Amino acid sequence: MTKTVISIALLMFAAVGTAQTKPDQVMTWNGLHFHDGEEAVKEQMAIAGLPLKASEEKGSFRTEKDYELRLADLRIPFLFKPELSFGPSGLERVTLSLDVEKMVADGAGKLDNLTLAVIAAQDLHNAISSKYAALDQSGACNRATVGSLMNSPGLVHCDERWKGESQTVTVSWSYVPPRPWNQNTSRFSYTLSYRLQASGL
Repeated sequence: MTKTVISIALLMFAAVGTAQTKPDQVMTWNGLHFHDGEEAVKEQMAIAGLPLKASEEKGSFRTEKDYELRLADLRIPFLFKPELSFGPSGLERVTLSLDVEKMVADGAGKLDNLTLAVIAAQDLHNAISSKYAALDQSGACNRATVGSLMNSPGLVHCDERWKGESQTVTVSWSYVPPRPWNQNTSRFSYTLSYRLQASGL
């Protein structure tokens, strides 16, 4: 059962090159293809239960509700806010921003920014690195622990890149510890993005 859950979760992350329908198409997150047009992507996302709406940035669309990613051994799903960006050639970038505020709220007091930062830093790193080849890494990344974040004098960050099937997967997260006089001032953000790999990379 555990292996099945992990496989499903990674499939939602994965870009499966063997499933390309055309030579110039590269499959990315949630079965989408780079270079597909807005209408085709909107239809596919609606079928997946994630209808799109225009965002503030020209050529970009957000889902009307969060995307749930479930990993084995975690009772609650990761909630992401997807944003799809289009250019003249169609879909160019997929960005998933962790909905930290909603996850903490849904945790009913059992989940805070610190705990979520450690879980995301370790579990999401392991899920992604099991699928893609690492390119480079800087910052705390999967070495983040409750102790290291609690005792940090300031901003803790991570930037990682992986090489997928004709695409680059990037993770960027940051954690700011709370001020001594107010434990509710900590901040955490996590972004995962997929971009078509540049020629020659």
